[in-house]
Amino acid sequence: MFKRIFIITFILILFHLNVVDAQEYYRNEILFCLKADRQPLNISRTNNKIKTNYAQLNTLLNQINAVKVERWLPMADERDVVDGVRLANIYRVVLNERKELGYLNKIIERFRQLDDVHSAALEAVNRVQSTFDPYIPNDPYFDRQWYL
Repeated sequence: MFKRIFIITFILILFHLNVVDAQEYYRNEILFCLKADRQPLNISRTNNKIKTNYAQLNTLLNQINAVKVERWLPMADERDVVDGVRLANIYRVVLNERKELGYLNKIIERFRQLDDVHSAALEAVNRVQSTFDPYIPNDPYFDRQWYL
């Protein structure tokens, strides 16, 4: 009896680790950030291959079958800096199909080894809560402020 409970608990833990946690990230997208002193990417396509102004990056993008490279925050400019990271230097790489997390982690490690790359990570899936409490001001005279 104890053995059965142990096996069921173990299977549930494995299911949670492999399925539930795997849903937190997109399985075909990776974010990477160029170093702060590097020029922004010039992205073009020739013969169905992505080409940028960085040779090492071009090689890696073609090896991993990237189908798209785009700025992660298109409206970010040189003034948008958080903890020394220029938000305009963050790019999203879209792969041709969904991949296993182990494979994606290997790709991320390859991005991190490039001379021009500051960091790389999986892109998290962000969801808005379906239920939330409406904001209620704590001002006792709020209902008298007709002009708001």
